[in-house]
Amino acid sequence: MGQGILTPIYSAEASITISRNFVLENRTVMVDTNYLYQVNQKDIMSMFFDKNYETSISSPWKRQMAKMFRNALERKIDLCFSNLILREFIGRAPRTRELLELYQRYFSIIAPKGDLESSFSDLAAATNAIVVEAGEAGDVKDTYSYILAALAHVRYFITEDHDIRRLYAYLIAVRSKGYQAIDSDIKKIRKFFETLSKTSEGDFPIGKILDLLYWGPLPIPVSVLDLNNALSDVLTKTEAILVMFRSLAEIDLMLRRMQESKTETPEEFDGKTCDAAKARIESVAKCIGISTKNLKADMFRVALVEKGSAWSEDPNDKKLADGVGAQLETLQDFLYAEEEEGYDSLEEQYQAEELTKMYSVKCEECGKESEVETEYQGVVEVGQRSMGSEYTHLWTGDANCPFCKNDFHVEYTRWEYPQNWLNYEELEAEGGSIVQQESRDTRQSTLD
Repeated sequence: MGQGILTPIYSAEASITISRNFVLENRTVMVDTNYLYQVNQKDIMSMFFDKNYETSISSPWKRQMAKMFRNALERKIDLCFSNLILREFIGRAPRTRELLELYQRYFSIIAPKGDLESSFSDLAAATNAIVVEAGEAGDVKDTYSYILAALAHVRYFITEDHDIRRLYAYLIAVRSKGYQAIDSDIKKIRKFFETLSKTSEGDFPIGKILDLLYWGPLPIPVSVLDLNNALSDVLTKTEAILVMFRSLAEIDLMLRRMQESKTETPEEFDGKTCDAAKARIESVAKCIGISTKNLKADMFRVALVEKGSAWSEDPNDKKLADGVGAQLETLQDFLYAEEEEGYDSLEEQYQAEELTKMYSVKCEECGKESEVETEYQGVVEVGQRSMGSEYTHLWTGDANCPFCKNDFHVEYTRWEYPQNWLNYEELEAEGGSIVQQESRDTRQSTLD
């Protein structure tokens, strides 16, 4: 269905197909069945072909669906469905030529590639079991659609289903616990999946999919049922607030690091602009009834969208967001102005200084220790975030246990974000466990 397949970037994404490229990446919206099941044949025709329909109906469900359809037709959002949702919906919608042409022209459909649908169902069931074990409740069908949405990098998941919200709450909670908790749950899911499915990892990249689900950006489940404005209008005013919020978080982090290293703030840095942005954030947070203390960007975004009618856009929001962004750039330029070793990038620095790394691994078969050397593979992935590009640096190494010939595979990953700054790192081993991590210089970069 559609006019062309979106070419996946990552191997995990290669397991799904999408009927068209997203036009507005930050405004890609997936719709759950709960927003569709009350819509009858007459309603769906009116939603598409009658521009006055949404103002003439009292049902909030149908009114919001009509607004989303209208936003999609006017190219204010990208509306997409999983094929599972579409099958349930299209069977009740009139199969007229005009309607099907609208679907083909305007809406994106996410579907498992080839014969992988059963594998995704098994993965959804395995993930659901972990969610339930964590004290939440889940629904396999909704988890299935949510996983597809995550792989497609859908930004918002429109739903009234509490199971989707519980799944999202679980993923946010386990991420906050750190690597060991995430690794433990991933291993449980893989074990459940192996019990349920006969598909091999060579045919279904469950490892890469789980990495994206537990480490990548998550679709935000939101209810637009009570919004007085169209979703696109709320997203427009939300964007500037989120840019302010994220920029301030990056600035606070940099200022703390400068204070720790006893580095003076550059004269051109304007703290008053940051103070004004903080006051604006506090004002909006008060309107929507949340505290900014320890507030995470994803949860802030949920509240901003869901309670979009509780706060108003200020004419100066965009200008203030640009001003805070400029202050962040000022700090970045100041910190990276003096290049100690003369490197143009972290990739060049790692090639010169950290081409190889050695790790001690305890074999899971015989229990004896040996060393595995990893080699720098360069930048293996580039993503876009609010403050620019995020670069993923990878070291990998393979070896055999000299005592029992068991296979070892070690991967060390560093995430560079913002540019020239080490944001996060991760070390993994297959066939054994790391017993001694290589010590390294604690400097974030020789570029600052």
